[in-house]
Formats: sequence, structure tokens, C-alpha cells
Amino acid sequence: MTPIMLKVMKDFPSCRKMVFMVEEEALDRIFAKPGTKQYGPLSVLTDLFGTKKKCFNVDGGSFYPAPNTVSSVIGIDAGGENGTWDPEWIGFVESAFALRRKTLVNSLSSSGKYSKERVLSALKALDIKESVRSEELLPSDFVRIYEVLNERKDEN
Repeated sequence: MTPIMLKVMKDFPSCRKMVFMVEEEALDRIFAKPGTKQYGPLSVLTDLFGTKKKCFNVDGGSFYPAPNTVSSVIGIDAGGENGTWDPEWIGFVESAFALRRKTLVNSLSSSGKYSKERVLSALKALDIKESVRSEELLPSDFVRIYEVLNERKDEN
């Protein structure tokens, strides 16, 4: 995760445009699509915050001492489903990806926050297969699952 990006998005949810300079590795994670190796919490959270755009590259020679990496300036225009920027929401997304190559059910139940039965019930209610992995889900799927899990929390 890129802690500064996350902090800015949490602390300034009403901000309409954000500009960041990130290393190439972070850029790949920010723009990753479901089903790719780089897809993870940063991809999901930035997608839900708004529209992302790569503006330009900054060569390592622009810095002293020059790093052996290329950086990129990106812009994020707010306008996504960013109404859920509480710590529980962010923890939920991070927990979903905590156990790579495991099912979402195992990842979320291992966090200690949700029982396996509760996660299975939420997936069934949303018509999502039990064996789904976090890497397969769209950002909007995480919002739906989170909402159902928290709705059900009040019932238990």
C-alpha cells in the first residue's frame, strides 16, 4: 500500500482532484485490473475513489542522487463510491487480499472479523461463487460484499 495516498484519501474525502508522484511499481498496482498479479487493495481503493490518469513520467535523472527507477505523476479525479472511507472499510479491503491465492472466504474469516459462515452467507446473497478469490472481484463487488456483511453484523 502507498500510505501517503491512503492517508490523503481518508483525510480529505471531499477533495475533487489529487496528484501524486509514484514509482513504477506503485503505478502498476494502482492501475492493475482484476485477474492480474498486481491487483490488490491499492487498485480497489483508488478505483473506488475516482478516475485515475497517468499524466507523465519523471526520469530518475531529475533527482539527486538519481534513483534507478522511473516515477510517474498521476491524477485522480474524485467521483467514485468514496463514501466508505472509514478504517473498517479499508481494513476489510486489506483483509480480503491478506492471503494471496486463497479464497475470499478464507481471507476474510482469517482476519477474525467475520465468521466463515457469515462470509459464505453474504456471497450467496449476492450470487457470488464460494470459491471466488479477491483477485477476481471488481471494485464494486467489494462494496456490495462489505455492505451485506455489515448489514448482517447487526442481525447476529
